[in-house]
Amino acid sequence: MINSKLLPPKEYTTEFILNNIHLEEYNIPNLSNLTKKDVQNFEPIQFIVWKDKVIGLTDGAHRVQIAHALNVKIKAVQFKSHSYNSHPNNKEIIRLANEIYTEVNSNK
Repeated sequence: MINSKLLPPKEYTTEFILNNIHLEEYNIPNLSNLTKKDVQNFEPIQFIVWKDKVIGLTDGAHRVQIAHALNVKIKAVQFKSHSYNSHPNNKEIIRLANEIYTEVNSNK
């Protein structure tokens, strides 16, 4: 657990976080016991990409911090979103969704 003292966000550096989390809870006494192979075998992190830009991390923040501290690349899964959908039914689906949204919100 991180110290309960309130700190400004700029003070939550990678070094601060790694020095204040209790890795023993995960059966890892300290970072020096982790090998690059251990970190490379972590579950993949998951992040969201919109128009070729990463907009959010959905899973794996702690793994990112540890990999960054040890300068190791880790596996990742991208969830790509696009501003377009060329499927022929897309216009009809959007029309129906807007109709349902309007109907639901007009009955409040």
